[in-house]
Amino acid sequence: MVLGKLASLAGALAAAGCKGDVKNKTFRLEFPTTREQTRAVAGRSDLGEVWKIIMFAEPVRFTRLGETIEAFGYEALTLADFGEAHTGKYAMRATLRKGYTGGPPGSATEYVVDVEDVRLVTKLVAPRAAQGKRGILPGEVVVRGIPDGEIQGIDDRYLIELPAKTNIHVLVSPLPERYPFKLSVTREGAPLPLSYEDCTHRFETASGGVYELRVLPAGGPVPREPASYSLNVVWGEASSQGDLNSGDVQWRDVRASPGAGAGH
Repeated sequence: MVLGKLASLAGALAAAGCKGDVKNKTFRLEFPTTREQTRAVAGRSDLGEVWKIIMFAEPVRFTRLGETIEAFGYEALTLADFGEAHTGKYAMRATLRKGYTGGPPGSATEYVVDVEDVRLVTKLVAPRAAQGKRGILPGEVVVRGIPDGEIQGIDDRYLIELPAKTNIHVLVSPLPERYPFKLSVTREGAPLPLSYEDCTHRFETASGGVYELRVLPAGGPVPREPASYSLNVVWGEASSQGDLNSGDVQWRDVRASPGAGAGH
C-alpha cells in the first residue's frame, strides 16, 4: 500500500496576519516527510489497514526576516493492526521569508516559513511502567475499550516523557460534554493545574521528564456511557490523517440498579 503521510506544503506555510516586528510573532512549523522516513519510523514497509499519523511541532520564533534556525518536529504513527506505536523526531532548517501571493505588487504578501534538510534524528521510547500503569509515546493514539458494566472501575494511569517549559495538549474522546471522564496529571506525585480549551485539556511543564496521566470515570450518574475512549498527547500545532478511531463512539444506555445511590 502507499504509506500514509500528511499532505504538507513542501516548504512553506503562511502565517496569516503577521505584520510588524517578527520578534513578537510565532510562526507555525509544517514539514514534509518522505515514504522512506515514515518507513524508518514505523520499522516496517506498510502501516496495515487501520492506522493514524499525527504530525506536530511547536511554533517557531525568529529575530529577523531571512533568519535561518534549527527547528524540530515529530511524526507519530499508531498501527492498530500490529499493536504498535512509534514516534520519530525530525530536525530541519527553517527560514522566515516574505512570500508573494498575487495581486498588485506589495499588496498581497505574507510571511512564510520555508523548511529544508528535514531529517529523522531519533525515535522516542515510551517510559518503563510498573504493573497497573502503561508507558505511552507523544502522539500515540491510545484506544481503551470499556466492557459493559465496567466503566465505574476505570482507573487508568499512563506514563509519558515530556519536554520542559512546554504547553501540552491532551485530547480525550469522547469530549467532556458528551461524557465527563476525569483527567489528572502529576509529576513525581505533585498535581499540575489543568485547563480546557479548544476541545483539549492543557497543562504547562516546568521540567522535562516523566509525567503521569490518570483517567477516571464520571463522578455522578449519566444517562449513557461510551464503549471506549481514546486519548493522545501532543504539543504545539498538530495535524493528523488515518482512520484509527475516526468513527463515532459507540454508546450504551445506563440502567441504574434499584436503590443505587447517586455515585452509581
